[in-house]
Order: sequence, then structure tokens, then C-alpha cells
Amino acid sequence: LMPLGGWIDSLWMDYFRTFQMSGIIFILFFVLLALVINNTKLGLYIYAIGSNSSASRHAGINTKKYHFYAYLICTLSVALGALLFLGRAPYAKSDYGQMWELDAIAAVVIGGTSLFGGRGSLWGTFMGVILLKLINNGLTLAQLNTFWQMVVTGLIIMVAVGIDIVRQSKDADNVRKLLISIGTLMAFFTFLTPASIYFKAKVALLEHSSALALKSQGVKLAPGQTKRLLSPPEIEGFEAAIASNIVPSILFFTLIVAALILFWTKGKIWAYVIAVLFLAMCFPVATLGYSITIPFLILGAFAISSSTLISYLFNRARALA
Repeated sequence: LMPLGGWIDSLWMDYFRTFQMSGIIFILFFVLLALVINNTKLGLYIYAIGSNSSASRHAGINTKKYHFYAYLICTLSVALGALLFLGRAPYAKSDYGQMWELDAIAAVVIGGTSLFGGRGSLWGTFMGVILLKLINNGLTLAQLNTFWQMVVTGLIIMVAVGIDIVRQSKDADNVRKLLISIGTLMAFFTFLTPASIYFKAKVALLEHSSALALKSQGVKLAPGQTKRLLSPPEIEGFEAAIASNIVPSILFFTLIVAALILFWTKGKIWAYVIAVLFLAMCFPVATLGYSITIPFLILGAFAISSSTLISYLFNRARALA
């Protein structure tokens, strides 16, 4: 490997410096692990145990041993990820990686792995990781704080689990409701952008009013309560944020309610009206400065309009069968 390392080092400044070495190692690790899982007895047995542990044991597979191997691979993966992360961090802390468990589950589920076991692929997980980071980056650009990003991640997991359940049930009405759920989720994502700003400003003003009332009564404020007091420019800024975001919040919340009605209404006309309403919202969204949410509206319109075709597709598939 020394000649290869010297060749990369000699060309680093000219060609390779735009790549993060941790990203390259990450991709190589996925390739290696995919080869092991897809082409060895270890991978075959792990899939079998995940699908039905009892049947695998009766078939002669040492389930305890392969459970151990699975946990060993998981632990080695975590250790490698920790090393890559520490290579970029200024120092080591015991709470690095805290609350990343939700992201890990979401990435795997988005990639098509069944939480019920026996189904999934490394390449699907790889694409799930990339997609989740793109979603998180979009939410960051939409100025959502960490709390709302965790809410969105949890909703993504719920939708992915719903997809897995629908895939196993093979019921046309469940598929229709799943598409409507995705459309409603897209409306909720759109709603989050102005609503999070509105509620943040509202809570800040309420905390300021409470701290000011305590101070006016002669109560000595604790350091945490003192921080809640706002200056006049800060109060004006929060009041402006409330005034500019209350109407979009109500508008997008109405869109969520309209999409939820489709769960109990099977009429195609109403579904098409809601889909057109999603697309029509793109214009006020762009005007109000929330252009980052336009892809959510387009995807929501596509999901809701697609829900009207599910019955036809199922009937057509049964006829062909």
C-alpha cells in the first residue's frame, strides 16, 4: 500500500483535497461489508435468523454464534465511526454521538430494511444515510432547530414503518392511506417552517413577560430568569416574527387538515382538489420567502394525486394475474 499512499499524497493538493478522507473510508467500508453480507455464509445466516430465528435454529444454524457475529460487526462499525469522527473533532468527549440512535434507525428504515427482520440491503442503507443527511441539511436551511428536526426524523421512521407494513399486507386501501399520509407529512413539513419561528417568538415573549412581572413585584430573579428579559430591539424583532408568520402558519395548518380529510373521503375529485391546492401553495410560499419548502409541496401533491390510482392499479394487476 505504500506506493498507492505515496501516489495519493503527491496528487493530494491538485486532485484529492476536495474529498474528505472520512467519506472515502466510509464508502470503502460499505463496499467491503456489502461483499461480506451478500457473498458469504455469514450474510445468508444473518438474513435467515432475522427472518425466523426459531426456524433457523431448527435448520441447524448456530443462532447464538451468528447473533454474536452480528453484534460484533455492529460494535466494530461504531468504533470505526467514532475514530472517523474524532479525526475531525478538536477533542474527545463522553457525550459525542448522543441522540444519534434515532438517525441511525431512520437511515436504515428509509433504506428499505424491515424492522420485522429478514429484509434489507447494505446499498439501501447507504442511500438511506445519504437521503437522511440531505433531509437534515434541508431542515437546517429552513431554520428548524434540533427539536423539530428530531420530530421530523421520528415522522420519517413512522412513514417508513408504514410502508413496510403496507408492503406485507398488500391491501389497496392501506396503500392509498399511506400515500395520503406521505402527502399530509409533506404539508406538516411545510407548516413547520413558519410555525417553529412563530412559536419560538411567542414563547420568548411570554417568558419575558413572566420574568418582567416577577421583577416588578420585587422578586429577585435567578440567573436563568434574568436571561429571559429582552431588550426593546429583541422584543420588536420577535413581534415582527409573530406578525409575519401567523398567517402562513394558519394557511399551512389548513392544508394539513384538508389532507387529513382524505382518510375518510375516497372521492377522486376531492383528492385532485387537494393536490392542486398543494401546487397552488408554491406561489405564496415563494413570495413569503419559504422557497425551501416547495419540494415538500410538490412531493405532497404527487403522493395525493397518486392515491387516486391505487384501486385501478390493484384491479388491473389482479386482472392480469
